[in-house]
Amino acid sequence: MFNKPEEILMAILAAIWMGANYYLAALATSAMPKYTFMITIAVVVWTCLTFWLWHKEVLFRVYPIMLGLLVGCWTFWLDWFTQGVNPAPWYATWWFKLILVALPIVGFYGKEWANRHKRQLKSVFR
Repeated sequence: MFNKPEEILMAILAAIWMGANYYLAALATSAMPKYTFMITIAVVVWTCLTFWLWHKEVLFRVYPIMLGLLVGCWTFWLDWFTQGVNPAPWYATWWFKLILVALPIVGFYGKEWANRHKRQLKSVFR
């Protein structure tokens, strides 16, 4: 690993990405350490997994899943809104968070399916 220049460049970009997410998480949660670190650790794990998939040249097949997981990293932010509220509002439930994660996955794979289906229909009618 890190034998090619593009791998070093991607590692530098990943470090900048993680720093930017830490700053945004601290800004979004008014610097509450618990939620800032939960979001940051989730983004660090996501970034390492994405870098590994990119290195293995598999990322182009699973990028909608990775985008959904990135949304999942930020669902901890919804818990910050519900501090001290019992029971939790609908937007802090796991069902709503799973729906938020599933939306980009279903949307991007649906778009890919529609584009592929459109190309197949064009080739049939030519």
